[in-house]
Amino acid sequence: MTLSLVPPTDPILRTPCASVTDIATQVEPYWRDMLALMKQHNGAGLAAPQVGLGYRFFVTGPEGAELADVVINPIITWHGTWRSEAEEGCLSFPGQRRVIARWHNIVVEYTTLDGRTVKAALRGSTSRLFQHEFCHLDGICIVPPDDTQARHERLANAITKEFS
Repeated sequence: MTLSLVPPTDPILRTPCASVTDIATQVEPYWRDMLALMKQHNGAGLAAPQVGLGYRFFVTGPEGAELADVVINPIITWHGTWRSEAEEGCLSFPGQRRVIARWHNIVVEYTTLDGRTVKAALRGSTSRLFQHEFCHLDGICIVPPDDTQARHERLANAITKEFS
């Protein structure tokens, strides 16, 4: 199977994903190709909707060394009070970069390929990577359709909605 990045205008990039209910059919057939595609494009992570899959999982590379290669049904269970701003790029929007504020410290929970539940405290660049891919799963991209200041509010709401 060969996967490719969907075009930036594909509606799946703006659509919240469904939870993974069957790893064998919804993740297993795709994750290796996703890792290969991510590496081919020098990415740090790649979320399922970026390749046209509407499921809540993403893959990470060496930048996400504290994470499993495949992160399934992730949730953010806690975040600190400090946000840091940094420029981010995205494989779905080649050549476009945006300064995004993200929580510096987060606690997350997710499932691995073998069905284990992982709880981890993340900070810095790994926290940023996790939040970037997590936002993809909620249909939020660093380059919103209207590309206004409201993107910061949507990003913040996506990250904090778990705590309401």
